[in-house]
Amino acid sequence: MNRFGLPFAAAALITVSPLAHGQFLLTSFEPDQLQPFEGGVPVTSGPGITEGITALSTEFDPLNSYQPLANLSLNDLGIDFSGLTNIVIDANHDGPGAGPDAFAGFSAAIFTDAGGFVQLQNTQSNDGFFFGPSAPGGSQFIDVTYNVNAAQVQQLVDASNLADPGGFSLGFFANNAAGFTGTGVIDNVRLIGVDPPTPAELLITSYEPDNAQPEAGTGTLVSSGPGITDGSFAVSADFDGQVSTYTNLTQINLNQFEADYSGATSIAVDFGFTGDPGDFTSLQPGLFFADSEGNQTDFIVPPLDSNGNPNGYFVGFTGDGFGGTDIEFTLDSATIALLQAANDSGNEYNLGFYANSAANSDGTFIIDNIRILGATGEFVGVEEGLIGDFSGDGFVGQDDLNLILLNFGATELPDGFDITGLDPATSPDGFDGIIGQNELNDVLLNFGNSADPAANTIPEPASIALLAGAFALISRRRA
Repeated sequence: MNRFGLPFAAAALITVSPLAHGQFLLTSFEPDQLQPFEGGVPVTSGPGITEGITALSTEFDPLNSYQPLANLSLNDLGIDFSGLTNIVIDANHDGPGAGPDAFAGFSAAIFTDAGGFVQLQNTQSNDGFFFGPSAPGGSQFIDVTYNVNAAQVQQLVDASNLADPGGFSLGFFANNAAGFTGTGVIDNVRLIGVDPPTPAELLITSYEPDNAQPEAGTGTLVSSGPGITDGSFAVSADFDGQVSTYTNLTQINLNQFEADYSGATSIAVDFGFTGDPGDFTSLQPGLFFADSEGNQTDFIVPPLDSNGNPNGYFVGFTGDGFGGTDIEFTLDSATIALLQAANDSGNEYNLGFYANSAANSDGTFIIDNIRILGATGEFVGVEEGLIGDFSGDGFVGQDDLNLILLNFGATELPDGFDITGLDPATSPDGFDGIIGQNELNDVLLNFGNSADPAANTIPEPASIALLAGAFALISRRRA
């Protein structure tokens, strides 16, 4: 199996602030958020925009209208509605108002196939928040709170548990009396009592025995000390403060996963450093991609980190180190596409982390709990190849011998040559650039073996003679 490992220059870090516990932002109508599928018009200026740069607007109809403003799908949110207590929106009216009997406001309702249409009460009125009677002119703003009772919560829970919930949504309506004019705006729709969903993430390793293990790197597996954040193990490396160091700390083969990277956003790692960072110390990630023959094709390093450091995440330039933090390195769309293509093709791809320090750095790095955020999948391990099976048919036989003999001395792999047939004991770095004695030995010493142990055979006399001829042929070539 090919091993990658070269120093590199750039890395990126982003931080993500968690949403408040017990409050789920359904939408503030930003372009990357949940959008209404009927109703109002998105606006980016004017009163009533309270979260981000966009809100949802409608014109009150003086002819006494009851018109949809927003209908927000509740499907596939991945949240638990059982703790829901209230729904809150930011509401605003801007206009001349109307006479003493006029009113205008926003009503809310939930829709499910099983429960139909259920209008919600709020703390100001049974039918919605009303700006009147005798609503004054000018701009008015208020947080509107809608109550959700136990039966309505159960309706939402039941709908969310259905494989196909159908029409499952939250609607808002502009509701006004005749003669009431002006512009209504809503923003920042929140579900109170509901925790945000747990973001998807693919655990690459926390170095536990049942996790993916590093296939390269000088880091040492440790079970004690600062920086162990998940389970009982982490990987550590010491710096002695004598020479400038660029160390391959750990490298994980990502072929050990069946993964979907389409939603991936970043690579996250728990990182600790104790000691004196000297002039600088940093942690840098790198993604390595190979072709079907194991030759490196791409080496990807994310761009700048949030501190503007061009060479990765730096602990600091002076002073003491610290005991641990969660850092993220951003994945752009091109890198995500490379990850998915490697997963789908089976070509080798690895994730590595490098520790970089100045000559006067003196301390210990520890990394743990490496994840790809937004990705999904499972750890399946790497299927070991059958040594000597270069044709990939699950059997070491005549086809494999022919493949070696007809290409003996070649420096490029022929079509259909399966490098998983190499013996990792004699070819630890994968294909060494020439088809020769190692490959021939792999065939001869395993001739008759099968991927199915029950099918293993002892070579027939004719085959033994053929093998002897192969040895003789190689001897003549060497003479």
